[in-house]
Amino acid sequence: MKCRLICSSLTAVMIVFTGRTGKYLLKVNTAAKADIWKQFPIVWTSVDGEDVEVKYYCACAKCFKVYQYKDSAGKPFGTKNFSEHVKRCTVPANQLQLQQCVRQKAPFSKCELALVKQRQVEYCIDGYHAFKAVENEGLHKLLQTFVDLGAKHGKFCVSDVMVGRKTVSRTVSSTAESLKSKLRDHLAEPIADGTLSLCLDMYTDDYKKQSYLDVHASWVHRDFTRNHSALAVHHFGTASHTGENILLAVNDILHLRTRLAPEKVEAIELVRWGKHAGLLPPM
Repeated sequence: MKCRLICSSLTAVMIVFTGRTGKYLLKVNTAAKADIWKQFPIVWTSVDGEDVEVKYYCACAKCFKVYQYKDSAGKPFGTKNFSEHVKRCTVPANQLQLQQCVRQKAPFSKCELALVKQRQVEYCIDGYHAFKAVENEGLHKLLQTFVDLGAKHGKFCVSDVMVGRKTVSRTVSSTAESLKSKLRDHLAEPIADGTLSLCLDMYTDDYKKQSYLDVHASWVHRDFTRNHSALAVHHFGTASHTGENILLAVNDILHLRTRLAPEKVEAIELVRWGKHAGLLPPM
């Protein structure tokens, strides 16, 4: 990879990189307040004749080592790594190429694509997952996170960073617990205005053949924004699905419970509401 310094000053620097896929620019982030950003300009590329920022990557203006300064959601990582890098900055023989940080369509071979397809088949068969699971957006985001981390740190073992089912379960439960009071606060206004409606949903689990009763709430705030959340997921048991039994179950949910039951399904639904409402606490 070749580089050429176009201009340099205390407030602006533009370095043109010529790589296999084209030219890349490094521009100082003039909006940043910390002086350290003057030494770590932002990576830009040219698309249809216009300069476009490659989110979210910067590079050392001296050795051109690339760093990711925000995650895929836009959350900053901080500048501690930058300060440590400046103390030991050298020009390595094999530095990280900017092409590694630019998302592009890689020229995969037929054998490589066949291997990916085989791994998807094994994922469905070995774990008894539905075929539709390979199209899940959350799974794609998880895999993309590993790709981004690999571009930053090099090849690593996925098992070293993956957490277990118990850790995920505890995190969901603790997150749901922190969102309960926020949900109550959100429901206070629509209850007072009479804009809260409840919807019941009964279904039978295809795997364990257990019956459940869901209570969902939909409401409209005074700014005319619509919201939705699952209030409860009740195990209905073996009782007949008669109107009388359903009424007893609903009364139990609405009047006898002082808080959301600690069932995992309810916790998941509560966290899902917090995600769409933008209320998820930092993890």
